[in-house]
Amino acid sequence: MDRLEILKIAKDKGWTYNPETGEVFSHKGKLLNGKKVQKNQTYIISRVVTGFKDSKTIYAHQFAWYYMTGEAPEMIDHIEHHEDPIYSNRFDNLRASDRVKNSWNRPSSKGYSFEESMNKWRAYIRVDKKLIRLGNFEKEEDARIAYLEAKKIYHIL
Repeated sequence: MDRLEILKIAKDKGWTYNPETGEVFSHKGKLLNGKKVQKNQTYIISRVVTGFKDSKTIYAHQFAWYYMTGEAPEMIDHIEHHEDPIYSNRFDNLRASDRVKNSWNRPSSKGYSFEESMNKWRAYIRVDKKLIRLGNFEKEEDARIAYLEAKKIYHIL
């Protein structure tokens, strides 16, 4: 059973979504707030019964996208990451994506790091699996700015 079928089952059973608040409710009207930490990220997940003694995991952000568009793309990207995972699931904070584009705005991929051997900050960006060095900087803020400017050029969504 693929993700599209699972999402359709949830909607057909009466699951609902509020695009302004990001809240997803089960068929019993219960707000989904189960959290799962995965690589420093928190997601709202639940299970939907798909058959006799069978259930499948469903992510609130995937259901939200399906509820609004009827589609189940490869990935759903959270444009901005918030501490409150419900707030992150507002429809205006979601976009269809693929694995590469989804990685561009991960909180953990900031595009710069401190190089102890040089005592400087190094900025870099990955494009088509290749690392592009953006330069070395005295200040962390300068490395961050270089990375953010490069994102505008290379990571166009």
